[in-house]
Amino acid sequence: MASLLETLGFVKRIGVGEVQSDEEMTVIPLVGDSLGEVASPEALQFRRTTTYGSMQYDNTDQYNPAIVPANMMVRGKSAQDHAMSGSGVVLAASERLFENACCIESSQGGYFSGQKVDEDVLPVGLRKALLDPSLRRQNSYDKLWGRIRTWLSGLRKVRPSDRAHLRDFFDQPDYKEALEDFAAAFEPVEGQIGALILFNGVPIGLEIMPSAEHWAAY
Repeated sequence: MASLLETLGFVKRIGVGEVQSDEEMTVIPLVGDSLGEVASPEALQFRRTTTYGSMQYDNTDQYNPAIVPANMMVRGKSAQDHAMSGSGVVLAASERLFENACCIESSQGGYFSGQKVDEDVLPVGLRKALLDPSLRRQNSYDKLWGRIRTWLSGLRKVRPSDRAHLRDFFDQPDYKEALEDFAAAFEPVEGQIGALILFNGVPIGLEIMPSAEHWAAY
């Protein structure tokens, strides 16, 4: 763990908190000071989709850039749900249109423009697919549909279907309650800015945010 943080240049700025576990999942909190001058989470606002495969974010902070976390997605009614292919930076007091985003419903039309949306992060299996630089940079709104179909087909609780609708997972009746119960085992600790995440003892993710405020929000 120390050698990994050293490689990333964080070893003098980040420590390790008390390990949290629930069933197969283990989270090792990473605690430390803020890593730089970055706009607060509230300053970053999703605005709209202008075409299929695009996502616009605004940064209302007048002085600091805002970071769009990797693979953020927006879901709402009567519009095509979207997800970021990677992360992004929006300069202070600016807006930015990301045009390599993903549509995550294969048969839903409509654009977002000021509607209320739910924000979440892509499931880890789909995030792994977008680690491929050629896929992440590709400007093709349907580039993740094949991976979504495969991912959904491996879930017992999702009704078998040929459509690539990630909503079929998130709209399960017991999903939100089960997720909230599960997440309660991993409440943020004081000063937490990140975590090393393991499943059955195998590392599956390392997340680091600019500040504890960002970690708590996302």
